Amino acid sequence: MLFNRKPKPVVVRLVDFTTGHVVGRTEVDPANVPDSWETMPTFTLGEEWELLDARPMRRDAVLKEGRADLIVRRPPATGEGAVYAEPTISATVAPMAPGSMKAGVRRYQILPEDWRQIEFVSLTRQEAVTDNLTAIRGIIEADEVEDGFANRHVRVGVDAPLLPDVRITLDEFKAIFEDELVIQDGLSIAGVAGLVENGFAFATASLTEFFGATRDGAIEYLCIGGIGSHEYDSPEVQALADFTLDKGLAMVEWPSGLQYNPDSEEFFQFFDPAEHVDETAPV
Repeated sequence: MLFNRKPKPVVVRLVDFTTGHVVGRTEVDPANVPDSWETMPTFTLGEEWELLDARPMRRDAVLKEGRADLIVRRPPATGEGAVYAEPTISATVAPMAPGSMKAGVRRYQILPEDWRQIEFVSLTRQEAVTDNLTAIRGIIEADEVEDGFANRHVRVGVDAPLLPDVRITLDEFKAIFEDELVIQDGLSIAGVAGLVENGFAFATASLTEFFGATRDGAIEYLCIGGIGSHEYDSPEVQALADFTLDKGLAMVEWPSGLQYNPDSEEFFQFFDPAEHVDETAPV
């Protein structure tokens, strides 16, 4: 006599985004595995979690492997008494492409609050930049607490950091880097379904990461992710400074309340890896 064997449950692990440690584990009936984890921004397993990513993401791959790692974090606090990790965020959110999916796409992913935190801005927006930096510096001075900031500034007046005054094609910008680039197929926001509309991301030879989005064939947002490893006056940084100066741009590090003009020593120091080492971190 033949018996139908019950399918083995799928092992689901919760992996903390910040530490990389497994913080939870459960078993899920294969019938209850969603078509894609992408459409589940939050869920409850013992406590509420914000789902940032999944490996693998699609149901067919999860069932084939018999397991899935969900990359999670506790939802950021909001409202009265909240502590914010950064003193500022952009008033605009990343434009998402309707109907797009993360699964199967080689993508560069950022947290929602990391959108447009370090970006290039046309100097024609200098008045708005100055006003926002003044407000941010005020929060840094007055509202810094042990784990972050008791308040944060929502930036306004810089919704269009480049267009229409400065028109740069993505190919034109890529061409300033002589060495081969590591180019991603898309840009995604952790915890948000789909891909950024017309999003791009690439890493240079030094592993400095650039990302953003284009509109009508020109770069609309041009941001920096991670800082690579190169000398203070490396040809890569010099080329970037020359290009930025020629286009009339400044680089703004909003969370630090700082502006870097390309003809300044501070611009080059920003790209020095030694400047980004936390001397207080445990070894």
